[in-house]
Amino acid sequence: MADPVTVIGAVASVAGIVELLVKAVSTLHELRGRWKQAEFALTNLIAQLTALRAALDKLQEWVNADVEDLHHQLVMDLGESMTCCRMLAGKMNAEISDLHRMDGNGLDSQSKIKLVVKNGTLEELQKMAERQTSALTLLLTVCNCKAISDQRVLLEKSSTRKIFQRVRDDSSSLYVQRDSASLYSRCTDNLSKISKVFHFDRELFLSRVYEKALLSSMKDTVENLRRQQSEGNDEKKLQRDSKSEKYVYKVLLLGNEDCKEAFMDRVKMLKLLNPRPLTTKEREECRHLVRQKIWDILEFTNSLIQTSGVGIDETANIYANTISQEIKKVDRNMSVSVEAATAIRGLWTNPNVQLMLVARKGNEKQVFKSDSYFIDQIPRVVQEDYLPTNADLLNALPRLKGVEELKIKIKLNLKLISVFLSDIPPQLEQRERHLQFKTAHSVFYFVDISCYNQLGPENPAQNLLISSLATFNDMVNFQMSGLTKVSLIFLRGKVFAQKLKDFPFGDYFPEYAGGNNDEEASSYILTRFKQVIRRPATVKYEYIASFDTPSVQRLWNGIIADQYAGILREIGFL
Repeated sequence: MADPVTVIGAVASVAGIVELLVKAVSTLHELRGRWKQAEFALTNLIAQLTALRAALDKLQEWVNADVEDLHHQLVMDLGESMTCCRMLAGKMNAEISDLHRMDGNGLDSQSKIKLVVKNGTLEELQKMAERQTSALTLLLTVCNCKAISDQRVLLEKSSTRKIFQRVRDDSSSLYVQRDSASLYSRCTDNLSKISKVFHFDRELFLSRVYEKALLSSMKDTVENLRRQQSEGNDEKKLQRDSKSEKYVYKVLLLGNEDCKEAFMDRVKMLKLLNPRPLTTKEREECRHLVRQKIWDILEFTNSLIQTSGVGIDETANIYANTISQEIKKVDRNMSVSVEAATAIRGLWTNPNVQLMLVARKGNEKQVFKSDSYFIDQIPRVVQEDYLPTNADLLNALPRLKGVEELKIKIKLNLKLISVFLSDIPPQLEQRERHLQFKTAHSVFYFVDISCYNQLGPENPAQNLLISSLATFNDMVNFQMSGLTKVSLIFLRGKVFAQKLKDFPFGDYFPEYAGGNNDEEASSYILTRFKQVIRRPATVKYEYIASFDTPSVQRLWNGIIADQYAGILREIGFL
């Protein structure tokens, strides 16, 4: 249940917003009377602002009457809606106030031109006002639900979340339009450079509402275009690097996502350690990354407890209250307290909370994995003299959704080797995937053989190992060129051997006639993969139990075996 004081605070600005809307409507009435040519557009805008004001008045009446038993998501949505309404009302008044009236009964010629130019802007603001009215109407409907469970059902509907995503999008759009003298833009003068890309950006960019933001960032856009033109496409860049750096080698990472991630992390670790370790000062400068990650864990756990609906015992409830108080009173830039660290670790070991985490793991797998690491390390992380380790930094850095590329340069006298490791996500567009294959020298395809008894989340009817085989067949025979070398890497052999004791291999592969042991079963898996390869000479095979340092070094050695292994050995990298 949300704190009534929090609710009142979230909607405390209603009166100020209504005052701005009244002023805007009054000014629009004047403009409509003075310039008849704009009567239709101004009438529509007046009607929409009046409807928005009516919704705000109803919301104020509800706050004055009763604010008990509210779902926390309702309070969050109220706050976001109020923020957007306040910025929208301010923007509306700023646009209207820019129109100057003559002493007579009309607009001066300059203002008439402005009104014509602003018509697109006012139209977009009218659409925003319409969306805000819809959002407030929905919130009032939720407010009328007395039971928390009923409120949650309405708030968690996909249509409801889409409406409030629009509210956040509108807030972001208005945010970048604030001038440099406003309260918000003191810290966001350059925000338009990193503004979120919305699904309706094409429509908005063709309107006037983004005019100022586009003009302010035009210089940066031109510079970016010049830089892109100078660099050229990936193929030209690769050719240029080949000439300037003498040696370039590009490796694509495909297959099992967890295995790719583990390999990249291990190589990053080697890169952190070579050619020199990070200094104490550099580690101190990176400390805020880990602190932000700990705060993300606190907020994630607090949200999980509040929204799951699963009961927790008295001890866990005390821990949850400690975390909630910590979030309210402590700045995110500061380290969390030892009490909060103890509470978060206690919650994650609570059986009921673990059930909640398992339920969320499918949707937030990457977050869950890095969070688990920091839960184990949190007593060390919250100490005053804490310095991040290499493992801390690897787990604190966010994973990219697109192609993640790691470049490692190695020098030897006048020779320079550049090795590119590119992690290719399965959802990458076909055109970009084709370009990646076209510029690659080698492919690492990772197969987790321990998933032989698991079904895929996207296709529950298909075995994960069979799915991996089908993807490999498509890649090696139809996507890559004949000149690209492929390393087929089978992983998690120890886990595979353990699982065979409880889950016989033949139960999942009826055509398998061998014994239920890891040697024969893994040999069968290799045979199945070999059968789909049309050019066997281009593929070599690796079987490793885990990504320990020697295994990664062996794979790394395989990348540059033909031309570069001797050079790397001389400089001590291997």
